[in-house]
Amino acid sequence: MGTDVAALAAEAVRLVLSSPRQARSLAVEAAQLAEDTHDPAAASTAQRALGLVAMQLADYDDAARHLRRAIRLAGPDSEPAAEARMTLAYVLSRQGKTAQALQQIDRAAPVLHGVPAAWLAMHRALVLKGLGRWDEALEAYRGALHGFQRAGDRLGQARLHANRGVLHLYRGAFSAAESDLVRAEELFVELGQDLNTAIVWHNLGCVSASRGDAPTTLARFERAEREYEKHRRPPATLAMDRCEFALSMGLAAEATATAEQAIAEFERLRRPADLAEATLLLAQARLLGGDPIRARAAATEAARAFGRQRRPRWAALARYAELHACLAGAAEHVPAQDAVRAARALERAGWTYRAVEARLMAGRLALADGRTALARRQLLLVTAWRGRGPARQRAQGWEAEALLRSIAGDRRGAYGAVSRGLAILQEHHASLGATDLRASATGSLTDLAQLGLKIAAEGRPHKVLAAAERVRAAHLLRRPVRPPGDDVLVRDLAELRRLGSRLEDAIAAGLAADDLRHRQVVLERAVRDRCRFASDQGQAKTPTPSVKELAEHLGERALVEYLQVDGEMHALTLVAGRLRLHPLGPLAKVSRELSVLPFLLRRLAVKTNSKTSLQAAEQGAEHAARVLDDTLLRPLLPHVGERALVVVPTSALQALSWSLLPSCRHRPISVAPSASLWLRAVAAEPVHGPVVLVAGPGLPGAHAEVLTLASTYCDSRHLAGEAATVERVTAELDGARLAHFAAHGILRSDNPQFSCLRLHDGPLTVYDLEQLPRAPRYVVLSACDTGRGAVLPGGEVLGLVSAFLALGSAALIASVLPVSDPDAPTLMVDLHIGLQRGEGPAAALAAAQARACERGDTALAASLICFGAG
Repeated sequence: MGTDVAALAAEAVRLVLSSPRQARSLAVEAAQLAEDTHDPAAASTAQRALGLVAMQLADYDDAARHLRRAIRLAGPDSEPAAEARMTLAYVLSRQGKTAQALQQIDRAAPVLHGVPAAWLAMHRALVLKGLGRWDEALEAYRGALHGFQRAGDRLGQARLHANRGVLHLYRGAFSAAESDLVRAEELFVELGQDLNTAIVWHNLGCVSASRGDAPTTLARFERAEREYEKHRRPPATLAMDRCEFALSMGLAAEATATAEQAIAEFERLRRPADLAEATLLLAQARLLGGDPIRARAAATEAARAFGRQRRPRWAALARYAELHACLAGAAEHVPAQDAVRAARALERAGWTYRAVEARLMAGRLALADGRTALARRQLLLVTAWRGRGPARQRAQGWEAEALLRSIAGDRRGAYGAVSRGLAILQEHHASLGATDLRASATGSLTDLAQLGLKIAAEGRPHKVLAAAERVRAAHLLRRPVRPPGDDVLVRDLAELRRLGSRLEDAIAAGLAADDLRHRQVVLERAVRDRCRFASDQGQAKTPTPSVKELAEHLGERALVEYLQVDGEMHALTLVAGRLRLHPLGPLAKVSRELSVLPFLLRRLAVKTNSKTSLQAAEQGAEHAARVLDDTLLRPLLPHVGERALVVVPTSALQALSWSLLPSCRHRPISVAPSASLWLRAVAAEPVHGPVVLVAGPGLPGAHAEVLTLASTYCDSRHLAGEAATVERVTAELDGARLAHFAAHGILRSDNPQFSCLRLHDGPLTVYDLEQLPRAPRYVVLSACDTGRGAVLPGGEVLGLVSAFLALGSAALIASVLPVSDPDAPTLMVDLHIGLQRGEGPAAALAAAQARACERGDTALAASLICFGAG
């Protein structure tokens, strides 16, 4: 019987990696039998198997309990006890108990020989990796590999290649990491180790993320998640790695949410080592999202945790995040020498990429403090990376070169260096096919683009225009790439609509809807990730427009392009072929008005307050509009005169109600994300398809509005009620010359690609629109807030407006406020009458707004903006 129990326990150990659930079942059975037969050796093996299973399932407390029991049962200095000790060492390291982990390995070392000694060496390397002692870890891996190869232990070799691949990833040796991980996958597949294959795909995703290959990263993470789910819940470390990917892509909200999810899981599992790393990621995510105070708090918490865990390399990274948050918060002066010390600590710790970033920070701070010699020394070290490393690192090398040339007074050379850096980043971004990735990744261009603007602003205006246009709204100049397997995407979007309807019904009925909400989150992520799998291969780069091209298409109109350099507002005007640059002063002097005006207009638009409150709101709005006008437009009037305007705003001005400004009243105004996009739209071939009129559910007067408009067109197609489905509407939109929506609009700031218009069978999202072969030429959105967009950390804006413009719509009229005025349909009829007379969208809107103001509907008129080439 004893032999059978021992064999059962040994089989449980053997199955841990390939089938952890089966291994646990066998180990529980073996433990009970060993207790019944008083067989301590078999009981020890069974407890070790249970510890290994718990470790694979990331339950480190349970793992430590079983492994300590295995050691007691086997006898403290026996070989079985030593084998349990080496696993316990890894568990202790993940619990942040690094000193105890090394003690366990040292106690096991004299007892183990041959293959077990090779496994012990590999576990030593794992602990050393966690401590940041990477060179020692590599040496331990080398010795372990020789031991596995001599014994022909293929499982040991597979595990070693997988673990060493992760170490190479930490060191930034991406080719070595990929090579090790691919070899590990080959061996695991041969051995039937499916769970370990999932872990390898997970780590391969981390490699491609570090290289900036977003589509490959997401495909690998998805494959890993599918494989994990066959054996266990996907580990929280996958959430951490998704967070790091989101950080690298500039997806601040996504990174923050994912870091918080990982933190909650690690707190539940009581895993302090992983918890500290997740807290550091949260600090970085908050910093990216513009929350430096909370970012600093998280970084400080992480640094203290790493100190307690004796992990100096990780502590150096956390202290750098703390310094970065201090600088971003601008609450206190950050000396350049602090950044120099941080860079040295990061270099010693092996965080090369962050060290380069810290030295660039030190150079900038030294320049600001007038310490030119210190700045030169730091920047010179950064320029060494111009031709090596990931794209971001090379771009930082060129940014340092630009700063050095500026110090030397070589403005032309500095501008050229900025151009080289931007070209590197733009080449990297050009591979991204998904709109949200393109837009968010633009954030990495911001510092370099701002430096280029600053250098250009010292020269001729055409250089400033070229510098501003190089990165502005660049994500809208290329049509989104359809992901592979469109049928799957269409199916998931349809299922998401059905799920949304069920969720609304459940909420209306007062029923519990947690399961439906969870399913909605899972489906939304599946849609989002599927769209991100697409890569952009071969779409032509759109050249920056010349002053001559813009002037030819402007005709009698005037272009006003706003830009911000070091907190100062400037405006470029192009009138009758003459380009001028105008300084307008600090943005801070109108920041209050920019924030308060939308609030006051919303109060006027909804009309639910008292008469006194509404009068105060009207007076406040008029005052804010005058202040904004005095700063933004009045200085330009001697040059632009009474001309119709094409306005290219900064992100801060994106949703400004321009028609309310005294200098703009009754003036046709088109608001374009960039001059490049405006030129593309105005030069596009006209579309001669039908007029499509759509009424959505739950909006009083929507059906009557489209019926009234239908009577004014001879070739209109109106869709309402059960006919207004997503499938039917998108089919009709294809190639329409005009589309009008009277429907509820929803802006999803958490994921702008799910911003939508509500139709009969659910939301018409941006993802649905991106499936259109041909976008309508003109679009009118008679829906609340559809003109607003979500502003990303890099300043790019996403939402329904940007979606239609990216797809090729020439112009779009939408509201940046709630629309509850009963006279809104009257304004829409006036607008369409102007369009039928052949007026451009901006001119037709200006005339309709003038008539609305005559009726006293100032807020309604101010709510509408013409975007694009009106």
